[in-house]
Amino acid sequence: MILPLIPGFFEFLWPQEGETGPFVCEESWPSLDTRSKRNILNDQYTNISHCDKEVDTIMPRAFTTEEKAKISASLISAGRTCFLKYGIRKTTIDDLVTQVGIAKGSFYQFFSSKENLYLELFMQEIPAMMTRLHDASFGSTDVTRDALVALMKGIAREIETNQLARIILDDPTEVERFLSTLEYETLVQQIAVAYAPMIESIQAAQARGEVIAGDPYQIAYCLGFTKFLAMYRTNMPAQLYESMIDFAPEVITDGLTCRERCIFPATQKTAAQKENQ
Repeated sequence: MILPLIPGFFEFLWPQEGETGPFVCEESWPSLDTRSKRNILNDQYTNISHCDKEVDTIMPRAFTTEEKAKISASLISAGRTCFLKYGIRKTTIDDLVTQVGIAKGSFYQFFSSKENLYLELFMQEIPAMMTRLHDASFGSTDVTRDALVALMKGIAREIETNQLARIILDDPTEVERFLSTLEYETLVQQIAVAYAPMIESIQAAQARGEVIAGDPYQIAYCLGFTKFLAMYRTNMPAQLYESMIDFAPEVITDGLTCRERCIFPATQKTAAQKENQ
C-alpha cells in the first residue's frame, strides 16, 4: 500500500509496484533516512506542479469580466508584437500566452486561433485607415473624379506602408492560408461599419449624377483594385509599378464616373455649359 500522506492523492501521483519512478511502502517509510524522505517529497511536489499545469491547460480557469477585458487587450498587444516580429506562421500560441501570463488552454477562451487574433488586430486598424483614406479623397476636394483617383492611390500607398497588412501580403501562401480561416459573414458586417463614410460619399456622388448607378459597395470594391498592384509590386520593375499606380486609377475612374459632370460639378459649371441649358 502506498503511504497516504494525502489520502487518495499520492496514490495517484506515485507509481505503483511494477511501474517506474519513486515507490515507498507504508512499512518501509519509518526506516528511511531524512534525506531520502525529503527527496521523495520533493519529487512529489514537482509532480503536483506539473499536474496543476496540465489541468490548467485542459480545463482553464474562468475569468471575471474585468479580467477578460484586460487579458483580451493584452493578447492583442502581444499579437502585434509577435506578428510584426515573427509573422503569423512562426508565431505560436505559447509565444502569445507567455507574454500575457496565462495558460495555453486559456487562450481559446478569447480567440479561436492565432489567425483570429490577427484578424481582430487588423480590424481595429481599419477605422483609422478608412478615416485617413476618406480625409485624403472626398474630404479634401469637391471634385468627385479627383476624389476617386486620390482614394485609389491612397489605398495602394496604405498597403505599401501598413506593417500589419504587409505581414500576410508579402507572402502569397500566407494570404491563402489566412483567407481559409475567415468567417466572411462576420467580416463583411465589420467592414460595412468602417466603410460607411465612404459609401455615403459614393451615394451622394451618385445622387448628383457624377458616379454611375449601381451598388455602392461594388463600386467601393472596384476602387480597391489598386491594392493588388501594391501586393505584387515586388514582381514588377519599380518604374512600371509607379506608372501603373498613376494610370490605373485614371482608367477605373473613367469607367465609374459620368466624366463631364464629374469634371464640372454643379457648383462649378462653365459658361459654355450654362449657355447650353
